Amino acid sequence: MKYFYASLGLLAVASLILDAQPARADQEQDSVYYNNSLTAQVNSVSELTDVDPNSWAFQALKSVVERFGVIEGYPDKTFRGNRALTRYEFAAGLNAALEKVNELITAGNADRVTKEDLATLQRLQDEFRTELAALRGRVDALESKTKEIESKLFSTTAKLDAELVFAVSIQGADTDALIFRDATAGGDPLPGGATNAVFLNRTRLNFRANSLITPGDQLRVRLGGSAGESAPYNVGRIDYVGTSGNASTTGLVTASFDKVYYDFPLSIFSRQDLRVRFGPQIQNIDIVGRSKYTQNEVQNFSFRNFRRDPLFIGVLTGDRPGAHIDLRFSPAFAFRAFYAANSGGAAVTEFAGGGGIVGGSTQAVGELSIRPIPAIELALGFNYTNLSSSGLSASNSFIFGSAGGDRTGGDGRLLFNPDTVSNVGHSVYHGRLDLDITPNIALFGRYSYGSTAFFGNVNGPGISGTVDSNTWMAGLAFPDLLGKGNLLEAAYLQPINITNVGVSGPAFGSGTNNLLGSLPRRDATESNIAVAYRFRISDRLSITPEAVFVLNANNVNQNGLTVGNIRASYEF
Repeated sequence: MKYFYASLGLLAVASLILDAQPARADQEQDSVYYNNSLTAQVNSVSELTDVDPNSWAFQALKSVVERFGVIEGYPDKTFRGNRALTRYEFAAGLNAALEKVNELITAGNADRVTKEDLATLQRLQDEFRTELAALRGRVDALESKTKEIESKLFSTTAKLDAELVFAVSIQGADTDALIFRDATAGGDPLPGGATNAVFLNRTRLNFRANSLITPGDQLRVRLGGSAGESAPYNVGRIDYVGTSGNASTTGLVTASFDKVYYDFPLSIFSRQDLRVRFGPQIQNIDIVGRSKYTQNEVQNFSFRNFRRDPLFIGVLTGDRPGAHIDLRFSPAFAFRAFYAANSGGAAVTEFAGGGGIVGGSTQAVGELSIRPIPAIELALGFNYTNLSSSGLSASNSFIFGSAGGDRTGGDGRLLFNPDTVSNVGHSVYHGRLDLDITPNIALFGRYSYGSTAFFGNVNGPGISGTVDSNTWMAGLAFPDLLGKGNLLEAAYLQPINITNVGVSGPAFGSGTNNLLGSLPRRDATESNIAVAYRFRISDRLSITPEAVFVLNANNVNQNGLTVGNIRASYEF
């Protein structure tokens, strides 16, 4: 029995000493072998190319390897005996020794552990006493440091990341042109030079708690705020906002929780091929209509029209109560669906069904993504959005919903008459293409066609018919131009443009440059041209100069606008 206890302890010590692997900077590479069972069983010490036969350690290894078989080498037939020991390897070595001792006892061969073996192990233990003591000290220090770090963590389950944007923006037009207010709307005309250079900023903090209930899930809460405003371009019926949008002009940031949801994986055809997301604050652009070259206003174009399709995405955008699914049939095919209710939290409305998660203004979107090869993505989508007039006034009852409120240009700010129209139904068909021609040249574009149906109020004047509209964009991207992580982009965009009006009755509302019951003057098609270059200074910091040219704003033949800005974005 005494041989059992002695051999147990000494075999463990020998295994730990001889099977040591690095705990320094090179530990990460070697741990790959360990964690993935890529070590190789050694049957003879002569197989280890880095063990000198003339070394005193050779005989010790020979005994332990060939007699007990508890030593493993690396796949390249090296032993690396001069490297430090991790706690994981300590446990593995101890386990190997225990299993071998139990095997010897069970087989009745405990006498194979001889006095010579014990003497050899004792000699090794005595000779490496200093090194073992130093190793013990290092382990204790690491354990203490780890406890200190854990005690200072924001959370043991949640992670915090942030995004900051600073921008300087200047905008203007012909200084003699009175373009910033349309006189037909009752506003005082302002000259094209009546604008200032402004400083904008936006801050977003994300709290992400991962693997709360099941591996791979995430609870996300985003806190965001902005300050500064870009000049309002009230040209005809529109004003444009830049990166941060209209907010405080004193630099004070008003923050709000603008994204709250829970996301989790499921397995249908393969492991975790379905993701489900739901929450009181989710947004369609996070799920559908996303191009890798335009989806991020921090890294790509700052103007909203270029980032999101005003018909397919913009008619009901923003963060609202809803849910989505993302199902990946294979690397080449994926289907995404999204549903949101504009007034999903409204318990009481002026009439039943005017709000809640299935009433009022709602949106349902489906999109099929096809990737025959990694360099190509073709997406086909359909969106049905119902806009209710419940709670709307004559000044904010935009035919194209959020696209009007977000001032997306073209015919986006046109109004319907909430006194005669109960709701407006948008059926939008969408196509999008991202094509990487080479690793450094890419083509991207999209097209959407919408058919908008008008429905009259009960007991009101007869309203019926549809309005047809479209929008499209095409652009070029040059990834890694003049450096890794850089990106040059140029795009042409046509905002929402009504191509056919087949509505009977007083369906259209009064408003900026808009006569009651009919559409206003529209004698041109608006065009937007944007050029941006992202210069990646580091993994966390980038600088992006950008220029945007607006021609024939609001589909009215009038002077063009120019907007220039330079953004600094920092992520951590």
